[in-house]
Amino acid sequence: MELFILILVFWHLVMINKMQNMDDVTKMSKEVTVKFKLLWKIITYVFSPIDIMLACIFVSTILWINGNTKLACWFLLSLILTDVVGIALKIAIKQKRPTNSICHRKGYSFPSGHVLSAMTLIYLLIFTFNLEKNIIWLCIFNLLLLGIISSRIFLRQHHLLDVIASLVLSRICFLIAIFIWRIL
Repeated sequence: MELFILILVFWHLVMINKMQNMDDVTKMSKEVTVKFKLLWKIITYVFSPIDIMLACIFVSTILWINGNTKLACWFLLSLILTDVVGIALKIAIKQKRPTNSICHRKGYSFPSGHVLSAMTLIYLLIFTFNLEKNIIWLCIFNLLLLGIISSRIFLRQHHLLDVIASLVLSRICFLIAIFIWRIL
């Protein structure tokens, strides 16, 4: 799934012919940013790592109520551990946010917590509910993720590399979670 998103992002960059370096994606025209600024802010707040964690707790609770206690614990702990890894990397690397940020937020840039949490939750949902072949859900997930990625870049909260690293890190953490699930 992240490959699909990366292809869309790079295709977009090639089509607008504005990518001279990795950060030029944050220098999109003011018209695009201003036009969709409210949308990007809504996406930012609705899909914050805290809200994604709340969604994860909700899904885990439903799994628990339905008698899938082991799956519920695995589901929740997988996202928690992924977020802990993301936070640890932010603290260790201390990459500053882009200087021309629209929504001045404190903290570090690398990796994107929004993208990391959202992508991990999507992986967990696809795996847990066997949605690999459900085209409708995959399209919904891809559109949501594309919106989250766009909000991070257009609001200039992250460099493109932060987003790409979050997608890769999410995949690695998910593969580790799958490995743990299989030995449980």
